[in-house]
Amino acid sequence: MLNQLLEMRKQQNVNALNVVRVYLGLGEIDKALEWLERAVEERNGLLAFMEREIEVGSMGAYLQKASTDTRIIELLRREGLLS
Repeated sequence: MLNQLLEMRKQQNVNALNVVRVYLGLGEIDKALEWLERAVEERNGLLAFMEREIEVGSMGAYLQKASTDTRIIELLRREGLLS
């Protein structure tokens, strides 16, 4: 699935946050962080909902776990996405 998503991204618009979600689901926090940085660079509008998604756990337990990673927290705070 991940390979398909990455291949699709070469040919069409695939939201970087979808790639983040897959990497988080696989437990690959470093890769998820790389793609989260891409989402920031792309000015992905869905990033505005990240704090709420973390609060309510709507992206699943893997995001809750990843949200304790200081690198992810710092990136989201730096971009004004976490209070």
